[in-house]
Amino acid sequence: MHSLILGHRGASGHAPENTLASFRLAFQYGADGVEFDVHVSKEGALVVCHDPRVDRTTDGSGEIRAMNLSQIKKLDAGSWYGKDFTGERMPTLQEVFAIAPFESILNIEVKKGVHGLYPLEKPLASAILSSGRLNQIIVSSFETKYLINLHQVCPQLRLGLLIHPEELFSFSFDTLPSIPLYSLHPYFAFLNEEWVKKARQKGYRIFTWTANDKKDIEYCVHLGCDGIITNYPDRRP
Repeated sequence: MHSLILGHRGASGHAPENTLASFRLAFQYGADGVEFDVHVSKEGALVVCHDPRVDRTTDGSGEIRAMNLSQIKKLDAGSWYGKDFTGERMPTLQEVFAIAPFESILNIEVKKGVHGLYPLEKPLASAILSSGRLNQIIVSSFETKYLINLHQVCPQLRLGLLIHPEELFSFSFDTLPSIPLYSLHPYFAFLNEEWVKKARQKGYRIFTWTANDKKDIEYCVHLGCDGIITNYPDRRP
């Protein structure tokens, strides 16, 4: 079985995470796709960033939800990583669509903001449908409420449930949300053949995160994971 390699926030082991430079590099390394995160700006733009605040990955400060896109676009999202990336900007979802090869897999993770869930289900579903990439996109989240809402807004979406590492010890397939899930997204270090086999018997695909050492990536391939999310897509076995 062929395991897909997805760059975690792009090729974030080599470039500033969640920037166009990082995504381009992931594809140059031969990644089958990329995984990235979205938040919502003050006027409702879908902005690609891991954190709900810009402080860690830009030269600015503040909550994305409280900032206009024009403010966000002035921030330097690359120099914190290295001078070669000075001037990189936080991209919008549309900008990622524009540079990603059409056949690539895009795993969009939906996160909570500082003050709870964003009202982003409708604009996100609309953006995905208008992109023409419905069958290449997986929307994942730790928040089952998001997944339920997204399914109600757009039943065609491919949805993936992220599983916290500690939850795998008490995980039960019987307690999964009662919506169709395309995939389960567990942390790689807690996976074993029995769990993977059971997930497959239940009809779920498995996209695991974040395996960075080559031996760990090879282990995930051995287990038969459908997708392996890594900071180093150049370490494909």
